[in-house]
Amino acid sequence: MAIGLLVTLGFALAALLAHLGSVSRVPALAVAGDVDRGEVITESDISVIHIASEGGVAHLGRGDLGRVVGQTALVDLRAGTLLTADVVADAAVLEDGQGIVGLLLDPGQYPASGIATGDMVHVVRSASEAPEVESEPSDPVIARDATVSAVEELSGDQRLVSIVADEVDAAAVAAAAGAGSLRLVMVSQ
Repeated sequence: MAIGLLVTLGFALAALLAHLGSVSRVPALAVAGDVDRGEVITESDISVIHIASEGGVAHLGRGDLGRVVGQTALVDLRAGTLLTADVVADAAVLEDGQGIVGLLLDPGQYPASGIATGDMVHVVRSASEAPEVESEPSDPVIARDATVSAVEELSGDQRLVSIVADEVDAAAVAAAAGAGSLRLVMVSQ
């Protein structure tokens, strides 16, 4: 009985080792230590691990290191998390006197041709929401020559758009954003 058990265990172990040897592994980039949303990723934040090449797991390979270093984390990344292109973006560099503000926009509030990082826009308040003082119409443009720093596609064609603008303009956009009456007008650079 003991010999039969040992033979069975031996075959099971051999089968397991044969299976593990048949699965090819590929190098993948992972987070070495926690990186918080908004932090710029450095080379020391990244480690190379080996994952099974089967299963279609989204990942960046060793050769993609340059695509990640110097980028900004779009979400909190915990140690061991596999890196993909969707969790990093170009860092928005703010100069003195600038601010960054996010807008949740529905279709019709941004150009139908789409909006992309680097586009220059004016942020405009719709006419029905523009305040008037003693029958004098106010300027509907809240922020001029703002730069789109990030665009995230959400469900239902909604877009989460971050723009960099003059600090005062960014604050005015943030104050007006709650009413849902803002529109982006793409302008030439």
